[in-house]
Amino acid sequence: MRAWLSTVIARSPNGSWIFDQKVFPKLLSKDKKLFQKIAKSRAIKFVDMGNGPMPVRVIEWNKEPVQRWMIRCTKAMMATFYPDYDYSQDLFHVGVPYLTPKNVQIVQGLMSMCNRDSRGTGIFDFWHRRTSDQLGWLWIFVFFGNACCVVTHAKQFPKDHPYFDPPPPIL
Repeated sequence: MRAWLSTVIARSPNGSWIFDQKVFPKLLSKDKKLFQKIAKSRAIKFVDMGNGPMPVRVIEWNKEPVQRWMIRCTKAMMATFYPDYDYSQDLFHVGVPYLTPKNVQIVQGLMSMCNRDSRGTGIFDFWHRRTSDQLGWLWIFVFFGNACCVVTHAKQFPKDHPYFDPPPPIL
């Protein structure tokens, strides 16, 4: 997971150091299979960055392991910050939005309504809050200053729940 998260192009200086000093050398020396998998999964996607579609370099990953890992991270955060809340019956939605201007604006708007915390300078920043109706939760995780994952969870999502990838809750 650290390999995927640290490959983001516009990562923080500390994220770049981790990639250059820790992740990349390990990929070359110890994890050649993963290195080959990463090399094969490189692609160009066309993403609308506000001025029409532009080519963007991406590393495509299987979404399911990423989603499972993000849900585990969210549950660990819940146990740390909200130990009295029982999330065992919650439905979880995980999204990794392309950082288009529109998505950045949406995510920044959600961040402005949340509590912020971090671990390490430019390594792991996160925002969290319970929805105003007390039925759902929002977590925004930013790794290495640019790799963004958004997790929402609730016992049940309303039928008209808006989706962009991921579905942002109504706060």
